[in-house]
Amino acid sequence: MTSQVDELRRKLEEIAIEISSVRDSIRELKNQRYSLIEELKALRREKSKLLDELRELREKHGSLIERKGKLVERIRSLRSERSAKVAELKQMMSILEDKKRVVEELANPKVSVASIRRELERLEWVQQTKPLPIEEESKILKEIARLEQLLEKAIKARDERNRLIELRASVIGIKLAIAELQREMNNVSREIASINNECTSIKSRISELINVIKNVSQRINELQSTVDSLGKKIEEKTSYLTNLRSRYNEVVKEIERKRVESIVERKKMIVEEKLKRGERKLTLEELQLLYGSVDELIEPGG
Repeated sequence: MTSQVDELRRKLEEIAIEISSVRDSIRELKNQRYSLIEELKALRREKSKLLDELRELREKHGSLIERKGKLVERIRSLRSERSAKVAELKQMMSILEDKKRVVEELANPKVSVASIRRELERLEWVQQTKPLPIEEESKILKEIARLEQLLEKAIKARDERNRLIELRASVIGIKLAIAELQREMNNVSREIASINNECTSIKSRISELINVIKNVSQRINELQSTVDSLGKKIEEKTSYLTNLRSRYNEVVKEIERKRVESIVERKKMIVEEKLKRGERKLTLEELQLLYGSVDELIEPGG
């Protein structure tokens, strides 16, 4: 009996050691799982920030593309306006050259309108106020007629020169308008180039973010898989720990049973000795020892 109890006690000690080892193992697994869960939380926060940045960059890229589209339409409109102005300038330059030739033709000889009028007024005064010989009066009348023709030509030349000045002013205005259109086209082209550069930079960052998010997502999946695996191991070891505790309790009960059996055997031998000696009066406890089972003698809870 003693050897059986000793064997059970050794077994109990082994189970206790194993229970302690399994507890430590579960504790270590839980610590690992907790550490990985914290890392998972940090990675998910990082991924959320990266996704926010990615969304903002895509929205900004879309806005830039929309802005670029409007600028492209604007530069097309400006080019159309500039082409129209250049055509108008060519037409005006042709008219200007024609007008310059007319003015040059009318300007020879160069006599002012005022001087012709003064001479006309003088001759008309002489012809009207002085008695002149017929020959001289005829000469004055011819000169008056010539001067009147010359005056008409001079007035026309003056009007043409004024028109020439107006044409030159119009040409200058068209050239200034063309220059302004070109300046605006250059500004729009620079803005388009700036948008192109910014779009290239954004696309590069988007590509970089996609790769980073992909790597973070892969790491998250790997960690989640490890966390799940640790969870299963913890469940398995917890179940195993429960079984060990059950076995431990069974061994404790078995040791208690052996202890009670030993006591019962000793007491039963004493009762049997009393019967051999002829003592017939037995107590209730002695009767239970003789005729009862060990299980009936073990109190609940050992």
